[in-house]
Amino acid sequence: MPDIAAPEAYSTGYVINRDQSIAVIIVSFCTPRDVVQCLASLDALAVWPHFDVYICENGGPAAWDELCEAISGPEGACDPVVPALTAVTPRFSRIAGFRLRRSRRNVLVGEATGNLGYAGGINAWLVPLLEVPDWTACWILNPDTTVMPDTLAALVTQATERRLDMVGSRIMRAGTEKAVHMRGLSWRPVRASPVSVGRGAPPEASSDVATTEAELDAASGASVYVARACAEWLLPLDERYFLYFEDLDWGIRSRREGFRIGYADDSVVIHRCGTSIGSSVRGSLGSALSTYLEFRNRLLFVRTHYPRWVVWTFLMSHVHALRLLPKGGIGPACQGIRAGLRGEVGRPDWLVEQHRKIMRTID
Repeated sequence: MPDIAAPEAYSTGYVINRDQSIAVIIVSFCTPRDVVQCLASLDALAVWPHFDVYICENGGPAAWDELCEAISGPEGACDPVVPALTAVTPRFSRIAGFRLRRSRRNVLVGEATGNLGYAGGINAWLVPLLEVPDWTACWILNPDTTVMPDTLAALVTQATERRLDMVGSRIMRAGTEKAVHMRGLSWRPVRASPVSVGRGAPPEASSDVATTEAELDAASGASVYVARACAEWLLPLDERYFLYFEDLDWGIRSRREGFRIGYADDSVVIHRCGTSIGSSVRGSLGSALSTYLEFRNRLLFVRTHYPRWVVWTFLMSHVHALRLLPKGGIGPACQGIRAGLRGEVGRPDWLVEQHRKIMRTID
């Protein structure tokens, strides 16, 4: 694929700094094949803007070894190098350095000292990166995603020309490319549930950006671009969630502080939903952890941002749980509701260990 220079159209309106650098943050948990595919698509991005990749592996020493071997192996997209960052932060046991083979972008892979969760894995890189002056924004990307050559350029264009602080992509679910999976998230207090904005719309239909953005409370955490000023204000990201509802939390907090949230329809991301959490491969058994955290964190989110709706959300959570009865997921849902009512937060170690055993059986 030939290099694609930044076209002049990108500089319409506000002046764009073509030397800006983006910190791409990926949090992985025992899914090296997903990361290999994600990095291969990043390696095919347009030459502008510049970016470096920072990966947090939450799965422990063996998972870190396997990931480093996979991304630098015959099927990988990287060559090993001496990392530019040699100091090990308090949240990483080891850091390995690589370069993408085509674009020569830097890739750093940190082994987390424990399973830090989603926000914790992002914090592990972004907090120390606050000391580095030459990045202007971060792009938080799920490992089970594939991006198009102009996905990042479209995000930067929208953010810069429209002075946006947080920008989301058009998420297309892998295997169902005939319909949009989501353009972002909206919280509906009466339903006590988030709604995927734009879900089911034909991808060829051009999105009315103003209408879409009027509905948005947050960008999807699968792909969210955050300007440095907004990222610095948000950090450290709230680690009480561990998984699920973090993206809504970022959006609500940012908007209330006056930061602007937007959407880039030309920034297309293919998402293989749920590979790390297991919900895409093992039905109700594999998604016990995701179901538990979804219901627990729903109450945490509402208690944090909409405290007057806690009782209603508690009642509606049982309605949502009943819908899982035919799928066998009502048990983890009710456990999550009880945990949320008790105010439990953070990593549920007992369930994470069960999930790890399930993931080990998946080839």
